[in-house]
Amino acid sequence: MVAARREPSAVVAERLVKRYDATVALGDVSFEVQQGELFGFIGPDGRGKRTLIRILAQLRLPASRSAGGAGRDVVRGSGALRTGVG
Repeated sequence: MVAARREPSAVVAERLVKRYDATVALGDVSFEVQQGELFGFIGPDGRGKRTLIRILAQLRLPASRSAGGAGRDVVRGSGALRTGVG
């Protein structure tokens, strides 16, 4: 039997941490979104949603771990997600 080929995840976050001085904006956030899947961030103001989106869009760097999509990493790929190169 032939194993099905798995497409890369659309978005992956692995143990993301982001701090602003003494404030923890993201503390050990992990999730994976498959291509074609609907996914949303909901919650009270000031809980890190905008920071997470900025990290995924490469407008901010996480303090630790990795995040990315379509087989690319926002830390190691520096700009590759925005340009579609990588």
